[in-house]
Amino acid sequence: NVRGPEPYPALQAAVATFSMGPVAFCDGIGFEDKDLIMRSVNAEGEILRPDIPMTCIDSLLVEEAFSSHFKGIWPNGRHRSEIWASRTSLSEDLSWFQVMIADNPGEYREIHLDEVFRTTKHKHTSSTQQRFVEYSVPALSMNINNISIRILDPKGPFLKVQGLELPDFNVRHVAPIIQDIAGNTDIVILGELSKWVPISRQRVVNIVRAPGNLIVDLRGSSGELVEFYFGVIEKDSVSILSSRCVIRKDLAQLALTLNSTKQPEASCKS
Repeated sequence: NVRGPEPYPALQAAVATFSMGPVAFCDGIGFEDKDLIMRSVNAEGEILRPDIPMTCIDSLLVEEAFSSHFKGIWPNGRHRSEIWASRTSLSEDLSWFQVMIADNPGEYREIHLDEVFRTTKHKHTSSTQQRFVEYSVPALSMNINNISIRILDPKGPFLKVQGLELPDFNVRHVAPIIQDIAGNTDIVILGELSKWVPISRQRVVNIVRAPGNLIVDLRGSSGELVEFYFGVIEKDSVSILSSRCVIRKDLAQLALTLNSTKQPEASCKS
């Protein structure tokens, strides 16, 4: 056994959060990384987690089992790329997906969104009319200013996966577009971009849609500051809105208001 510091602490913290398993994101007493721990939990330590544990994309397992690329005894044969997916569903038509990519050296591939749906046991298929947005922030720095966001093509919704070598890794998020909130304006709820799981049932209690308004009910510990993000879609471009909300009495309410005469506005009531 090799003893010493964990070489990939951010990756292991993400894996522990997404796996929902017994392995925790922690360290010895006096060696804790508070900022890294807070990517996984709320202010009182409750884990913000997906609905189902993250599992490997099915097609990669099939490829490993049957492709000629993998012939030969390990470690002489090619290793499988690590591309895993999980899901959070708040209603039948509102589901968010998380895709983690790691140890994928020098390889480019496209993952069809239907593969993510199958892996996460989601009944939706991309042949329906619902549209999605893919977004991510750098996994190591979590610098929100460097967010990458794009609208997925409904005719071929592919996640484009570039080669990645450790310690670098990537977490992609796929969110549903909520259509026609105000005229031709659509909305996407991006969530807490500072967390591994931006949308979780441990944070989001309810979403209410109404003409010109979108209301998101949040929960957390009293006094906790939550920074929540939305995307406003007009003419196939996405602009980012954020709202900082202090939770009172364990609950808070975020309202996104849109109309034809004013700029979209996000406000908090707690």
